[in-house]
Amino acid sequence: MTRSSRRIVLSGSLVVRLRAQDEEAFRELYDEAWDGLLAIAAAIVQSRDLAEEVVQGVMFRVWQRGDTVDPHTNLADYLVSAVRNASLAALRDDTRLRQRHDGLAAETQMHEWRGGKPTAHATLEWEEE
Repeated sequence: MTRSSRRIVLSGSLVVRLRAQDEEAFRELYDEAWDGLLAIAAAIVQSRDLAEEVVQGVMFRVWQRGDTVDPHTNLADYLVSAVRNASLAALRDDTRLRQRHDGLAAETQMHEWRGGKPTAHATLEWEEE
C-alpha cells in the first residue's frame, strides 16, 4: 500500500465522543488520522507545508463543529472528502495568488520611471537612497 493510499480506521464510538467535545477523542482522531490525511493533501498540493495547513484547518473545523457531526456519519470518509476538497481549494487559491502576483510584477516592470521617480504603480517598491 502506498503512503497516499493509507487507510484511515477510526473507532465507531469516536463520533459520539467528539459530539460531547471529548478532548481525548479529538487527540485519538488526530493521532489516528493525521498521517493518512497529510498524505492525501500532499499528493494533491505537492507541498508538505501547504498540506499541513490544509489538514490542520480540517481538524480545527472538526473540533469546532464536533458537536454537530451526525452520529451516523462515516467519519473517515468525511475527513478524506474534507481534506480532498480543502486541498483542491488551497491549490486553486495558491494558483490565483501566484497569477495575481505575476501579473502585478509584469505590470510594474512595464511602467517607466519618470524624472527619477516611479510611476504611481511602482510606488510600493520604490525607496529613496
